[in-house]
Amino acid sequence: QSTWGLNKKKMKKLFLIFICLFVYNILAINDQNQNNILNVRMNTCNELPCAAFLNITECKTGCGCLWNTTSSLCDCEPRTDGFPDCQDHYPVPDNSSLILLASSGLITSNDRITFFGDSITWRNGYVTLFRNAFEQYGTNVTIFNRGQNGATVKDIRDGYSGQADFDTVLQTDQPTIVHIMIGINDVCCHGNESNVTEFASILADLVRRVQKFGAKIIIATVTIRGEKTNWTNGHDPTVSSFADAIRYVAFETGAGLSEVHSEFFMYEQLHNIYPPGVGIYQGILTAEGLHPCQADPCPPTTHGNYLIANTMSKGIYQVL
Repeated sequence: QSTWGLNKKKMKKLFLIFICLFVYNILAINDQNQNNILNVRMNTCNELPCAAFLNITECKTGCGCLWNTTSSLCDCEPRTDGFPDCQDHYPVPDNSSLILLASSGLITSNDRITFFGDSITWRNGYVTLFRNAFEQYGTNVTIFNRGQNGATVKDIRDGYSGQADFDTVLQTDQPTIVHIMIGINDVCCHGNESNVTEFASILADLVRRVQKFGAKIIIATVTIRGEKTNWTNGHDPTVSSFADAIRYVAFETGAGLSEVHSEFFMYEQLHNIYPPGVGIYQGILTAEGLHPCQADPCPPTTHGNYLIANTMSKGIYQVL
C-alpha cells in the first residue's frame, strides 16, 4: 500500500509536468504564429489604392498609405522624387502609339518637330519621351521644346518669358511638324487669359500660320485641372468648353487633333474609382491636379507624361 501511495504521487507529479509542457508548447506555437503574422504584415501589404481604405486600421495595411487625420481619409505617402504620390497604385498607360510612330519610318532625320505649349511642355517630360523613342529606333529627328511656364495662347502668339513671337520661332526652328498644346492657363489662374471664343480665334490663326509656313500642324485638347471624376474639380465646365473649342478649330482648319483631354478623362473614369463615384483630386496622372510631375525637369516616366506622349503620337501619325 505504501508502494502504491508513492507511485501515485509520482504519477500526479508526472501528470502535472505533462500539463505544464503541453500548455507551454501551445503558448509557444501561438507566439510563433503571432510573429509570423507580424512578419507578413511587415513584408506584404494590400495593393488596393489608398483611397479604397475607409478607416485608419484598413489604411495601415495599404502599400505606401498614410492616414490623414485632418481629412479622415487614407492618402498616399508623400514622395520626394517629383512623381505623383499615388501613381504606383494605378496601371501604366499604354505607349504603343509612341513606339509605332518612332519605329514606322514615317518621320526621318530630315524632320524637325516643334512642340509649343505651357508648363506641361516646358517641364520637358513628354518631350523627353519623344526624344528617347526616336533615339531608340535610330532616327535623329530634331526636336524643339517651345513650352513656356504659365503661357496662354496669346503668349504663344506674341512671345513670352524670353521666347520670341510665334512667327519668329517658326522661322528660327524651320519645323516640318508643329504640335501645339495650349489652353489650360487660359482656363484660369495665370493672367493674360482669353475667353473661349477669343481663344478659339487665336488658335485657329496660329494653325493657319503653320499651314501657310508649310509644316504639318497638330493641336491638342487641354488636359485637366483636378482628377476627380464627379464634376467637382472646380474648373471642369470651363476645361470641357475649351476642349470642345479646340476640337472645333481642328475640324474647321483641317489640323490634326491629339485628344489628350478625352484620354485623361477615360483613364480617370476607368481607374480613379476610390472613393466610389468621386475619385481623388491628384496623385495619379498629375502631381497636384495639373502637372504630370512636381519636379523641374519633369521625370518622363510618369503616368501623365506617358498618356500625353502616346496620345500626341496618334495625332501626329494621322497627318503624316
